[in-house]
Amino acid sequence: MRALHILASIAGLAIDLTSAQASFRAGQSRDIRFNWGVPEEAATSGSGNVYLQLDAPDTYSWVALGIGENMMTAKIFLVYQDGEGNVTLSTRQGQNHIMPTYVDRPKVELISGSRAADGRMVAKVRCGDCQDLDLTGQNSWVAAWSAGDAVNDKSTGALIKHHDDKRIFTVDLSKASIGSDTDSFSEADQANLASDSDYGIVSTDEFSPIRLAHGIIMTTVFVGIYPLGALLMPVFNKWFLHSASQLLAYILMWVGVALGVTYSRQTSLFGKQTHTRLGLIVVILLSFQPVLGYLHHRYFSKHQSIGLVGHIHIWYGRALMILGVVNGGLGLQLAGQAGGSWVISYSVIASTCFIAYLISIIMSLNKQKRRRAENSRHSGQRWPSPDSLLQTAEETYHPSYYQDPRNIPMKDLTRNRDNTAVDDGK
Repeated sequence: MRALHILASIAGLAIDLTSAQASFRAGQSRDIRFNWGVPEEAATSGSGNVYLQLDAPDTYSWVALGIGENMMTAKIFLVYQDGEGNVTLSTRQGQNHIMPTYVDRPKVELISGSRAADGRMVAKVRCGDCQDLDLTGQNSWVAAWSAGDAVNDKSTGALIKHHDDKRIFTVDLSKASIGSDTDSFSEADQANLASDSDYGIVSTDEFSPIRLAHGIIMTTVFVGIYPLGALLMPVFNKWFLHSASQLLAYILMWVGVALGVTYSRQTSLFGKQTHTRLGLIVVILLSFQPVLGYLHHRYFSKHQSIGLVGHIHIWYGRALMILGVVNGGLGLQLAGQAGGSWVISYSVIASTCFIAYLISIIMSLNKQKRRRAENSRHSGQRWPSPDSLLQTAEETYHPSYYQDPRNIPMKDLTRNRDNTAVDDGK
């Protein structure tokens, strides 16, 4: 009985060590599996081998796992089929918005059990130079993938297409402890490795309510309210409607900025790529727009014309709206939505609003043209031409003008007894 008890204890310990492997599921149907294992010796010393497993259906062209806060700076483990029943592991370095390039890392290698078979490609990786990881704490990771035809290339520098989607998340490697530094992903572990549950994942950007709210609000502001509010002036000629709509957009914009800054700081993205940099510049420049609008309104109310400040207000706002729409596209790209329904919806809405706004600009220019023509016509009636003035003078001082008693000057008229005016003899 005692022997059985000891065996049961050992079995329980083995189960605990197996279940301690951190895991994360991603992909179109959570069908991509990532696992981490940190040997106890490495965790204690703070350095040593770290084990990774990337497991995905062969309907994906490639899958990747990277150490870092974003794809642009991550140290990436890229896996694709080699065309001969196995997988190729390509260690690459993220480089801003261009495709990651291969970087030789001799201490990173595939271990036994890696394969492309039974409808899946599995890469078991031993990383001997992951020294920048906190082996007992939290670390940022990024995962990406692309569905499609197999790469079927044994070279580590194979060309790949852009990712379909990606995830940024945090793994607590203290939950990835394993007892041995050998055969860390054995066949006996496959039932646990194939589990659909996540373990050791602290946070993930998937379905982030902050990111989603930021995207919806900023799209509503720059693609909807700002351009629609701007075309209220030429269509309805109501200053109050224009100012009220733009004020609403201005307030919502700063709410969206606050959400964006909060999320980018949580994921360490703030100020590190074009979307956050350009977005910050646009909203700061828009801070001057309400002041320019007020000065333009005062000038127009007094002079009934668009002055220099008015033209600056109009074209300055149009330029910033365009930059805001472009930056929205960069935001979708940063969120991993380089294609698909989100980009299509954004493009359709932005194009529709742009066409409507372009029509309003044409209407405004035509209205200004008609106003100038009308002012010119009224101006011509108020100030007679020199020729008309000369003709009037000639008619007034022509001798025939005085043949009519009604035209005789008052000094040449006298009064009869019946108080009627007569000529005094001239």
